Amino acid sequence: MTIYRSGQDRYAKYSAKYVPATVGARFEQVANVALPRAQQGLITWAGVQDLVRPILDKYGVAGPDRAKYLGFANKLLKHINRASGEAA
Repeated sequence: MTIYRSGQDRYAKYSAKYVPATVGARFEQVANVALPRAQQGLITWAGVQDLVRPILDKYGVAGPDRAKYLGFANKLLKHINRASGEAA
């Protein structure tokens, strides 16, 4: 029989796992690697958004449909970044 965790169980684990001092110490250890990676990733992500928005404007896509197309572009970017070689 499968035992499912309750919301209380999940919150207890979250509270224990993400102590601010622990998270802060870990971030200090990896900040020199994480910040440049985040910067490059955000620049790439914004570039994709800048390419997709004019196309959506051209075809009059607005509202929830616009969010769907932007989300799809984000998913494509995610898969492209994870693939290597000729597949990408």
